[in-house]
Amino acid sequence: MIHVKDAVHAMGLIPVRLIVFNLRMEYNPGVNKMIGNFPSPRELANLDESFLAKRCNLGYRAVRIIKLAQSVVEGRIQLREVEESCANGASSSLYNKLADQFRKIDGFGPFTCANVLMCMGFYHIIPTDSETVRHLKKVHARKSTIQTVHRDVEVIYRKYAPFQFLAY
Repeated sequence: MIHVKDAVHAMGLIPVRLIVFNLRMEYNPGVNKMIGNFPSPRELANLDESFLAKRCNLGYRAVRIIKLAQSVVEGRIQLREVEESCANGASSSLYNKLADQFRKIDGFGPFTCANVLMCMGFYHIIPTDSETVRHLKKVHARKSTIQTVHRDVEVIYRKYAPFQFLAY
């Protein structure tokens, strides 16, 4: 199942997790510490973009997060349908169908789509960017570049199919 928390996290917006601690806090005596709750789509949709950008150090991504949340709240994005489409498991055709749907969302390119789909149980695609290049150089001693990273990832991780992302 995909939740807005997972989708936003998968957009490469790890600092968004700070929202958990910046918007709502509650004390949990059972664990003797403060616990934050991730905001709902409605709460995100109602945030001021400059507040979100500054508070969570998101820059231009704040606008995209708010628009994504507004799309969910207004029903333009039906997360329940996405969740239900995955009820019978992950397949290549379903991956392609969902990736096509996600690419229509502002801010969802191939990297973000692959991350969101990984959160939904599709592990056969490793999203690639400059961080992937750095990883391949450091961990695998590859002379990888942005131009070669897709091929390099395929060569290194194909033996883990269909769980390449998990091995990464």
